[in-house]
Amino acid sequence: MDDLFAWASKRPDWQQDALCRLTEQRELSDGDLDELQTRIEQANGLPVTVLPGVLRTLRKEHLRKDVAEAPTTILGSIGPVKNIDRLASDQNPLQFAINGITLVYGPTGSGKSGYCRIAKSLCRSLHDAPLRGNAFAAEDGRPPEVQVSFRVAGDEKKCATTWRQPNPPPPELARISVFDTHAAGLYVDEDRNIEFLPFELDLLNRLAQVVLNLEERFKARETTLQAALKTPLPTGYTDGTEVSTTLAKLTQATTVKDLPTEKYLRDLAAWSPENEGRLNTLSDELKNDPGALATARRRMKSTIETIAAETAAMVKTLSEEAIEELKEKSKDAVTKRVTAQASGKDLFKAEPISDLGAEPWRQMMKYAREFAAEAYPDRDPPRIANGDVCVLCQQEVKPEARDRLARFDAYIEGRANMDAETAEAEMEQVLKVLTALTVRKAQDVEGLLSQFRDLDAGRNALAATIASFFDTGRKRHAAVLRAKETGEYENIGYLEPLPDLSAETMAAEVALLSSEAEAYDKQKQDDGQREKLRFEHKNLTDRKRLSTGIEIIVDRRNKLEELKRLLACKAACSTTGVTQQITKLRRETLTPSLQKNLAKEVEVFDLHHLPLKLDDRGKQGESKVKIGLGAARRIGKNSEILSEGEQRALALAGFFAELKEIGSTHGIAVDDPVSSLDHSRMEAVAKRLVEEAASGRQVIIFTHNLTFHYAVTSEALRAGVPLRTEWIARQGTDLFGIIDDTNRPWLAMTVNQRLAKIESEIASLGRTYNHDEETHRLAVRTVYTMMRETWERIVEEILFAGVIDRFRPEVMTLRLRAAHVEQDDYKTVHEGMATCSRYSGHDQAKETSPSLPTFTTIRTDFDSLKTYANKAKDRKTKLEKEGKVFEAAPPIAEIL
Repeated sequence: MDDLFAWASKRPDWQQDALCRLTEQRELSDGDLDELQTRIEQANGLPVTVLPGVLRTLRKEHLRKDVAEAPTTILGSIGPVKNIDRLASDQNPLQFAINGITLVYGPTGSGKSGYCRIAKSLCRSLHDAPLRGNAFAAEDGRPPEVQVSFRVAGDEKKCATTWRQPNPPPPELARISVFDTHAAGLYVDEDRNIEFLPFELDLLNRLAQVVLNLEERFKARETTLQAALKTPLPTGYTDGTEVSTTLAKLTQATTVKDLPTEKYLRDLAAWSPENEGRLNTLSDELKNDPGALATARRRMKSTIETIAAETAAMVKTLSEEAIEELKEKSKDAVTKRVTAQASGKDLFKAEPISDLGAEPWRQMMKYAREFAAEAYPDRDPPRIANGDVCVLCQQEVKPEARDRLARFDAYIEGRANMDAETAEAEMEQVLKVLTALTVRKAQDVEGLLSQFRDLDAGRNALAATIASFFDTGRKRHAAVLRAKETGEYENIGYLEPLPDLSAETMAAEVALLSSEAEAYDKQKQDDGQREKLRFEHKNLTDRKRLSTGIEIIVDRRNKLEELKRLLACKAACSTTGVTQQITKLRRETLTPSLQKNLAKEVEVFDLHHLPLKLDDRGKQGESKVKIGLGAARRIGKNSEILSEGEQRALALAGFFAELKEIGSTHGIAVDDPVSSLDHSRMEAVAKRLVEEAASGRQVIIFTHNLTFHYAVTSEALRAGVPLRTEWIARQGTDLFGIIDDTNRPWLAMTVNQRLAKIESEIASLGRTYNHDEETHRLAVRTVYTMMRETWERIVEEILFAGVIDRFRPEVMTLRLRAAHVEQDDYKTVHEGMATCSRYSGHDQAKETSPSLPTFTTIRTDFDSLKTYANKAKDRKTKLEKEGKVFEAAPPIAEIL
């Protein structure tokens, strides 16, 4: 703890404040984050509207370990539920033992998985499992709803609440861990967060999350500012003026210290009547300045040269001749392709697949030929046919296929196809030039030529012709592009011709502007004073322009300063320092402990033949862990090497290893943990779960495996751990998740429970039964099969006194004192089994009468079964008393 305090004392004030808050509450509120954000902004010079509260100073007493000792949460019940899968909504709640194990059995398709998903949504799970409504019914918009009860250690009052998705579940339930198939995959293959951490690591993890949350806030503001800064500033200022030099500093590359102040910018943009008068005076003096006139003409010369190049490109691409050439090339390409395809149809008419020679096929063959040239560089052409293996299907090339591939190659190399491809390539090149052509809008051209018109009135006519040329060219370009989209170049139709603007005319104007500039250069007589006047004129002109757009400039300047300070705030929210400290503490304390725990679980689940190790790493303030497999070669996933049973055993080992870091009191729920496991590992899982319950942990097990169900029951009996069973069943095709002890599976029923079930079936049959109607044969077969299996169950449960059980591997030798079989027992059981076998579905001899028994006969056969069962049970009870045998059972579990 001293090391943590020493490290924390060197962190920024706002992080120490955050640590103080995190020792008092699990997560920080938006209000807490607002205050911390304000502190960071203040520290980095950003203006704040609301001052933060009093800064909290971190002290050693804030770092007490007992702050993190969360009390145990006991899950009392789940249900009734609404709008979840096809689970019935009018059921009693699923109740859980608070001092031992709850075994929840449900066969496949019973709705058990639905209740397990509810547990995952309420509690902690590595794999999210959002609840859903009935996928087989229309969406009604009602959210999944669950009634849940629980109790927190130290508070004897039961808490009952109704949770609706997507609201967060009660946070107390996050202390209960859930393991299922999805989580198993994560334990085997993925790196995952270490959820249960010592206090110091947990505190730093939560600090890192706070830092990341604050960083995200600053990133969001940064994104908004960056978008605003993409808007270009007004242009047109003269290089070298004070305004131009100042505005050049308004970039993200300039530091806050070097940015011009807002006052400086506003002073520079201040414009008075005196400034206006001086600018007019200078304009008059410099109006006929030869140097300015020469500069203007050189500027226009450059503009006209640019326009001349663009008009020449339009003439080359959009003239009548160019468009006619485009039509001809299009027609030529289509004609030659049709000719090539026709020749291909003749060549390939005997092939099993039609459309050979079409464009997709040709492209495939071209790539295949190129690949064949790389794969078989030493083979004679055609290489696609002369390779040992086909480059397309990777199968051996047989003679028939070799001949076919040779014909294909000959077609690709053939004159008709080559002519078509040449014509198509020429057409593609023309279209490429057309697509790359950019034609200015007429108004943009007018803007370029505004100063050209100002040179003298005689140039207005040429300027108008140029503008008209671009306007017409833009329309012609759009028409051609539309034709390109449809491929119907013949339908371009009439287009307004380009105005007469020859290259010679443009060249003559360029030469004239050049000669005029040279003439004005010869007239210059500059003694230095005029240059000063020009510079003053440029400065005043830029200042006047700045005065009209100063708010835009000031806004840009302020946004740049805000961005710079915001970036400093974001940099202050780096998690690097926190992550490094987390890694240091984790590798000193947690990782060795987890590795030790994993080694023990590996032995329990008989995985010591695998070279397993625990890899850990830190990422943005999170502690992550992964079970590594020390293979000699690099592998992608452990699941690619391990068997399904090994994968499940490894996942369970990882789960139980992490449980030891939680302590022995926080509950767990597991769903079908023994899928793909052999019998010995299944028993190991049962034993481990009972051990966890014996240590004081609430254990809830969902399963559809009766063998595992009995294994857990036997282990609980042996360890004296309280046990509660819940049974989930399905009724018909539309009632799922029926919670009722009477709905336990037939194989799990006792003799008395089976007798009650059979009696109910017989009563139902008697309401409509007629032994002369063959339609009742199936019902009769069902009743007699149940009676025959109950005779068998009497042997196991009563005559042998439960010494052996088909689902239990061990022999209960202490129960032998109550086991008793006489000759009369053998005779009675044999006769009862023989009677039932006649109607229970066994194959009958041909001469056997197929007639159905009367209802009286059915009733008599059942009464014989029931009478014998009661008689044998009475004898067993007497033997138990005489032998002073106590048939142990798991202690009765309590519920909330």
